[in-house]
Amino acid sequence: MLLLLLPSLAWRCGTSPRPPAPLAAFAALPPPRLSCAPPRLSCAPPRHSCAPPRLSNAPPRLPCASPAHRARTITASERPDADGDESGASMVQSSFNLVKNVAGAGVLSLPAGVAAGTGLAPALAVLLALGVYSAYTFTLLGRLCAETGQSSFKGLGEATIGPRFGAMMDATCTLKTFFTCLAYSLVLADSSSAILAAAGAPALLAARPSALLLITLGALLPLCLLKQLAVLSYTSLLGVGALAYTTAFMVTRLLDGSYAAGGVYYALLAAELRPSWGGRGIWHVSMKSVVLACSLSTAFIAHYNAPKFYASLRRASAERFSRVSAASFGVAIALFTAVTCAGYLTFGSASQGLILNNYATCDPLATAARVAIASSIVFTYPLAFTGLRDGVQSLFRVPESARLQLTSALLATVTALALVVRDVGFVNNLGGSIFGALIIYIFPGRLFLAARRAQGVRSFEQLFAKITIGAGVLLAVLGSAVTILKQYTRLLG
Repeated sequence: MLLLLLPSLAWRCGTSPRPPAPLAAFAALPPPRLSCAPPRLSCAPPRHSCAPPRLSNAPPRLPCASPAHRARTITASERPDADGDESGASMVQSSFNLVKNVAGAGVLSLPAGVAAGTGLAPALAVLLALGVYSAYTFTLLGRLCAETGQSSFKGLGEATIGPRFGAMMDATCTLKTFFTCLAYSLVLADSSSAILAAAGAPALLAARPSALLLITLGALLPLCLLKQLAVLSYTSLLGVGALAYTTAFMVTRLLDGSYAAGGVYYALLAAELRPSWGGRGIWHVSMKSVVLACSLSTAFIAHYNAPKFYASLRRASAERFSRVSAASFGVAIALFTAVTCAGYLTFGSASQGLILNNYATCDPLATAARVAIASSIVFTYPLAFTGLRDGVQSLFRVPESARLQLTSALLATVTALALVVRDVGFVNNLGGSIFGALIIYIFPGRLFLAARRAQGVRSFEQLFAKITIGAGVLLAVLGSAVTILKQYTRLLG
């Protein structure tokens, strides 16, 4: 092109004759405007276009997003925090932690709950129903946390209803923690006594009072006086392993028939510990079936920690929390079913409040189960006791300077009661009937109704919440009455 233009330029400048005819057309064109100015640069980002990119030495332009892609909105459950923070527990971690929280020593009282007066078939139906019900109310608390932004049980009550209701919820949790510590001491008393007897310790040392005092002064008191308990939080894995082993051991002894009539350990048991069925059918139901509901209320309780689980969940949302709750309570239901069936089908109506008490002290697998359960409780006890002490300190405004005296007084009170009350099943049933009813049924229903009333919303779920509150009241009144009458009278047979 330049070669063709040169003659025309030369002609215009007078240095060349008129261009030949073939170049006349080019000669008629105006000369190009040349500029020495640098190209204009811009910091603005390139415009996006849906058209295909032009061939150029410049980088190709990105194609425009499709309308469907433009319309899609990332939900809160999919979006990390604005700073990219992915802190918090994953759904798998949260599910595992919740299973650890639900599956405590209370599960070892379930066979006795069935033995109190319920056939195995309705017992399993009640277990499944209350397990699902407990999962629902646990999820309900998570939904309320999503709406209010609260991360504590007391704070949820204050934000939804008011400070007085929040204080009542806090006091209820403190009393429930007292029952938990008492149940732990009872399990430790029975387990340590059997362990010492199996080890050949002198009768005086292996006696239940001596064993309890030994483990309280030697292990529990020093641990409860620790100011930093962070290291003990990792021992919760020990509790899961102990319960898993105990379940496997109980199933093994059921299948090998060691405790059936004519079995290896049958003759070594006291008469009241040997398997007995009492002519009760598989579909039997009686007034004492309420005791099983009380046992299950203790076994499934974890609701006072629902706000903490929600707050610690990564990318927390009501949907993700519901999935965690369903998975965790599903595992707990399966575990509770295994323990209930293994214990009750082995010993029947002779099942004790702590099912491990039914097994012979010379049974090595039973001794290992007792050691595992006792070890897990020793390291879990200070965590529960701290909740009790902090609750009492808050309710009664005890100064921090009196921490040593308060710790000693509370631990002495729990230990003294554990020396008098011998049946951990009774403690679990009474605690389940009162505090389980409040924490699992009444409080979640009451909070949900208050939240929906404030929003001016009406739904069928509100009617269901009222039914839940009514069921909780019935369990608290009827359950506690039946539990006390069964333990201290013969009115119920």
